[in-house]
Amino acid sequence: MMTAQTNKEWYRIKEKSAGKTRLILSWYLYKIFGKNALYTIAFFVSFFTFVFSGELRKYSKNNLRVIYDFSNKKTPKPDILNSYKTVLNYALSLADKAVISSGNFKSKNLYFEDIKEKEKLLEDIKNKKGIFLICCHIGNIDVLRSFVTDPPEGFKSPFVNVFMSIEQCKIFNTFLDTINKKADIKIFPVEETGIEDAIMIADKLENGEIAVIAGDRISGKTIKANIKTKLMNKEVKISSGAFRFAQMTSASIYFVAPVKMKDGRYKIYLKRFIRLESLNKKEEVNFMIDEYKKFFEKTAQIAPLQFYHFYDFFNLL
Repeated sequence: MMTAQTNKEWYRIKEKSAGKTRLILSWYLYKIFGKNALYTIAFFVSFFTFVFSGELRKYSKNNLRVIYDFSNKKTPKPDILNSYKTVLNYALSLADKAVISSGNFKSKNLYFEDIKEKEKLLEDIKNKKGIFLICCHIGNIDVLRSFVTDPPEGFKSPFVNVFMSIEQCKIFNTFLDTINKKADIKIFPVEETGIEDAIMIADKLENGEIAVIAGDRISGKTIKANIKTKLMNKEVKISSGAFRFAQMTSASIYFVAPVKMKDGRYKIYLKRFIRLESLNKKEEVNFMIDEYKKFFEKTAQIAPLQFYHFYDFFNLL
């Protein structure tokens, strides 16, 4: 999990459980002992991390409280049990990464909340429209990799370009190289993405590829891109960079959050962003951010125990 630090910025906090050594170890444990053994280890790791990290308990509980208040007390209470369940779910999502990377997590384990949105997505993939996915830290975005590696019948697997922090890039590129998986995905450091990279990705999308980036993080490098906005009646900071990046492409833009269900499958919450020709570029970006926030608020209320922001996201402290 996250180390206990007082600094509020996410990019200054190390993600210990998502370190390259732990991911590689998880993958080998899964290959040798199977999924259930990996889940058992995730339980003990999450428990001891939770017990010995006051920061983790505090942030997870604060997040649950914000969602609870915003939903008019219709979501799980912000108590210590639900706070731990959030941490456990995060540990299990990391275990799922090993299963996904092994190629044993098939697309049949995914289903879409809205069939019409699924059909639009499949149509765009089939027509090589280019897809720009803006995700959030709710659920497990990694499961969509199985949708790419094990696409529906009649669909060719598109190439995926993922944007992460520099540190995450090092971790996941090393992990992917170690397990020697087929190169169906490339990871870029979002802090070092300049205009040339943006043009290159735009060209890739023109050829039917997919780009994935989180919309609920602030930039650690381009400070001017960070904006203050209201989310769940609280003031938060996010970066407008992801939305401006999406806006400059001709790709179809979707908001996405894969949420794990009780049967072990993932329900994909997907919402296509409809471009309005009447808006100028700045207005369109602002409109996109507003629509993303609505999607975020809806999904957070659906899966509050899969809300993985282990820092002071809502600026409560």
